[in-house]
Amino acid sequence: MTQEKARELFEPFVMLMRQLLQDENSDIYMESLNLLKFIVGSLAPYLSTLDLHLMLGSFIGLIVQNSFHSNMRIQVQTDKVIIFFAKHQNIGPFVVAKEITKSLDKLNIIIQNAAAPKQLDIFLEKQPYLLRFYGVLQLLLQQFSIILCYQQDFYGRCLECLADTMILTTNVLGSNPNLAQEGRTVPVKGLCNQIVQGLYAVDYKLLDQTVGKLDSVNRKTPLRKAIIEHE
Repeated sequence: MTQEKARELFEPFVMLMRQLLQDENSDIYMESLNLLKFIVGSLAPYLSTLDLHLMLGSFIGLIVQNSFHSNMRIQVQTDKVIIFFAKHQNIGPFVVAKEITKSLDKLNIIIQNAAAPKQLDIFLEKQPYLLRFYGVLQLLLQQFSIILCYQQDFYGRCLECLADTMILTTNVLGSNPNLAQEGRTVPVKGLCNQIVQGLYAVDYKLLDQTVGKLDSVNRKTPLRKAIIEHE
């Protein structure tokens, strides 16, 4: 394999895999995940940083989102593919985690931009996706905490995502006090708190300093609250 050949295969491969990853047959989808892992792992050493980021950006969000609708076997296999990419010497956890935060940003923005009467419905519709992406982010932070937590740009971006989601959950609960009475829970709030607690355990001074550097009081407040409750 050469760099020229890898670059030549890049676009056709992306188009083919995106087509295969739309298949609703679970067995075919599982084999598509295995094929994705093999080909990305094989091409990665020969691709430029830009092409590698573009390729990962084409698949990370897609396979995590697809696994929400799938059975547990596909979710487990998806997590294995994510970890494989994160451990690959030419890819690494930073590139993978960055794509996860991009997807979380998009979900937060969709909910934020929803008109007030429909925001609850949009939030409840998107909450399972938030849970899935935050679950993968938590997995990455658990396995690669030292690498990820000391990537300053990523760490700050991660906290911004968490803060935005926590603000949204607070707003939704505040605007709809009957949610609890109806038995409709907001589990994503608890998961965000768990992730903050995990970051606290890794390096509480770094967490405190980075929260202090966030650009708005609105973002600092839910994170500070989660830290205080943990302490």
